Amino acid sequence: MKNRPGIRSSLLRPNIVNARGVGVVASGGDMRNVTVYVGTGRTEGEFEDLRTGSERAGVERWQASAKWKDEAFTQHFLPKARASVRSDGATWAFTGRQEALRRIATWLAGSTNNRSGLIVSGGPGSGKTAVLGLVATLADPDHHPNVPQDRVGVGEEALPRSHSFTVVVYAAGLKADVVIDALSHAHRSASSATPVVLIDAVDESDDPNLLVDAVVKPLLMDGSVRLVLGMRTELASRLGDLCDVVDLDGDFADPEGMRRHIEHALLQATEASPFRGLPATVSQVAEGIARVAGPSFLVGRLLSQMLAGLPEPPVLRPGWEEELPRLPGEILERDLTERLGHEKAAQALDLLRPLAFAEGNGLPYEDIWAALAGRMARRSYDHTSLQWLRKHVGSYAVRSTDQGHDVYRPHHLSLTEHLRRVPDPQAVHRCFVDFLVEHTPLRADGTRDWQRASFYTRAYLATHIAKAGGHDVLNELVLDPAYLLDAIPHRLLGALDGHRLPADRDMTEVRTAINAYRQAAADFRRSTPDLRPAALDLAVSTHDARTLRSRMEPVPDSSPWKARWVDMRPRRSCYTLTRLTGEITRMTAFTYAGDRHLAVASTKGEIEVWNVDVGQRVIRGTVVNGQRVTGLDMVVGNGRVFMATSSATEVELWDMFRGKQPLCSRPVDNAGYDSETTAVAFAEVGGDLLLFCLSDGLSLYRFDVLRATPLPPLCLDRACDFMRSNASVAVTAVAGRLSAVVSDWYGVMLIDLETGRTRQCSGGSGYARGIQIVPGTDPPQFLVGQNSHRIFRLHPNQAPQQIRTCPESVCDVDVRTRNGDTFVVAGYDYCERPLEVFSLTRPDVAVSDFYDTRSAVSQVRVMELRHGHVVIAAGERSGTVRIWDFPEVPE
Repeated sequence: MKNRPGIRSSLLRPNIVNARGVGVVASGGDMRNVTVYVGTGRTEGEFEDLRTGSERAGVERWQASAKWKDEAFTQHFLPKARASVRSDGATWAFTGRQEALRRIATWLAGSTNNRSGLIVSGGPGSGKTAVLGLVATLADPDHHPNVPQDRVGVGEEALPRSHSFTVVVYAAGLKADVVIDALSHAHRSASSATPVVLIDAVDESDDPNLLVDAVVKPLLMDGSVRLVLGMRTELASRLGDLCDVVDLDGDFADPEGMRRHIEHALLQATEASPFRGLPATVSQVAEGIARVAGPSFLVGRLLSQMLAGLPEPPVLRPGWEEELPRLPGEILERDLTERLGHEKAAQALDLLRPLAFAEGNGLPYEDIWAALAGRMARRSYDHTSLQWLRKHVGSYAVRSTDQGHDVYRPHHLSLTEHLRRVPDPQAVHRCFVDFLVEHTPLRADGTRDWQRASFYTRAYLATHIAKAGGHDVLNELVLDPAYLLDAIPHRLLGALDGHRLPADRDMTEVRTAINAYRQAAADFRRSTPDLRPAALDLAVSTHDARTLRSRMEPVPDSSPWKARWVDMRPRRSCYTLTRLTGEITRMTAFTYAGDRHLAVASTKGEIEVWNVDVGQRVIRGTVVNGQRVTGLDMVVGNGRVFMATSSATEVELWDMFRGKQPLCSRPVDNAGYDSETTAVAFAEVGGDLLLFCLSDGLSLYRFDVLRATPLPPLCLDRACDFMRSNASVAVTAVAGRLSAVVSDWYGVMLIDLETGRTRQCSGGSGYARGIQIVPGTDPPQFLVGQNSHRIFRLHPNQAPQQIRTCPESVCDVDVRTRNGDTFVVAGYDYCERPLEVFSLTRPDVAVSDFYDTRSAVSQVRVMELRHGHVVIAAGERSGTVRIWDFPEVPE
């Protein structure tokens, strides 16, 4: 097997030794920061690299989930492949798509001209899962006999070979590490040198961007696995030239197959279809529906089912099809209204809406669905309401299973997206949380008995809490060991990421319990359920979570090991401050009214300002017309907080707490130098607070901040070639002159902010992506992180000194002086350890065991909060901003 950093090592901490049975065991990251405990299970002293053990554990988890995989096949691939138009879903109605099927079969046959990836793409409802489901079914010898090939019309040249896929994955709702487990299993079970894996619904996974950037891309570039991927067109564009593409809306659209499918639906969707015996009418109506539906098989089928449910065919006057709805949600509402009337249609939507907000595979029928729908709609619904819904609107809600329970979900993601369009989605999730909590049984002492809660509550309550914006019940949950052992780790961690503890009472025990669970959850992901009690017991002892320990049962004697004593420093703790939809491009910290604030900006023009001391967002909006924010700076002056933002075309100056419009703005236009504003910086020059706008060319744009007026540009003595959207800037005095230190294509540029004189400083090979001033240096020295995987220390009059070789491109750096030592905080592009803290004076002192998963940290800032608490803000390419405790380091 080739070295695949994207498969297993991306999820594991290196330098970990594992000993089975009686003996010393070290785990937890860097070997200078270890857990030590004594096992009590088997007696053999077998030592191994935990990477190997964890990979095997992941494979065992994947193999043990054979039932889950069968459910994915029977509940997703086979039903979509059938493309049935009847409510029972049992008949095959797949037609057409022969060109697409032939292209996929040819790619699977392994032509040397093929890339290592094949994407089947298209818009919502284009039939991606139907096509891939049919291919997966035909390639699987156990399911191949289910396909009526004559009826479906699959020619020999479109038939994939048996066992074409090593592993088939339906990724909807899955975390990236579950997909990685499947890929590890594919490698081990592949009969050939290169496994072939089908991953459908990539865009519906738990974090599509993470799955694509951290898992799929590295594997495609490595070429050690062949991937067939199903995803929407927008996400497919991120993979560029790495994959061949079967575009079901473009070159592989099938209008004739669409028309035949519509004709079949008009005749077969209902027993009382008004189109039976009217072949001419069927043909005309099918042509009209096909024109409205375009490439969307879903829209064509829904329109056909809607018309087939009416008592009479439509009147075919000229342009009749223009009156048909064109979106799945619109079709749903028109169909319900025409068949049921307005009042009954509203009731049907009330009953369908909870399914759209359900987690997992759907909402249980049991005692949750009807009562929850009634609570959300403020009406009274019971099981008879659901029986009525299934009888009259059954085709819009499909049955599935989750952990052995019957659950229901909307027929298609497009319908789910329509039903989720409510004024306040968080309020819906708060309704879920309140309902699930209230319906959890109580113990005799009045506390909730989470072990007797419904499976849905135990599995998904935490996710609803996260999507509701938090809930106080989390403080109760983290002190209940039974709940912690049964909860799905990544879902509970997601809720804890955004959880804010109240500041008006002592929450020490809750805080230590949360940190203990974070440590235990990392082990839960890499171990079988029987090891969870021991892992939680170890974490509780490590963090001295006394209340949680007092409520725990002893670790069973049957456990392979348990902790007898512990001597370790706890693992890093963090929480998620916020998540933006775009990549984090800029962050800056400032103090206002005694509190530390953090401003963050993204590639989509999003801007948020947070009071980190109290955990509150104070500003949220969009700047620079929604373009990539290339520059961001904040300053407090004259009792006001000013913010400057820039994009490729515009600079804006804001009074942050006074008004929703910029004080002034300026378009960037310098055709002679193809100007593109890259950074902004505030500086006090001659007693005036000025804003400088750094862009390519011979001029430096300036604003008088307090007067909110543009000033004449500062002419430079030579044109600059800044780093475009990656430019970094720091302002300091150099040789008594206030200067801007700016990254450019050739290293670092010093610009005198009074005269415009420039000086080039070599920054080593590679372009600079992060610049900070080393505290206490005179003349000033600078830290420069570069795309060449190195960090340099620069003196204006000396050659650069390389101080660090990094695992990936350096995205940003910051510095912090502590206890007489100076520490560098560095953020790296996608790698296993994207955040690192190391000492400038003691290079061997370093901490990098922050992340458990492969990630990319694009921005870093160190902040000292109230009472001397020092934290690191890490902005990620995923759009997430995490707050980490600054690590303790040896004296």
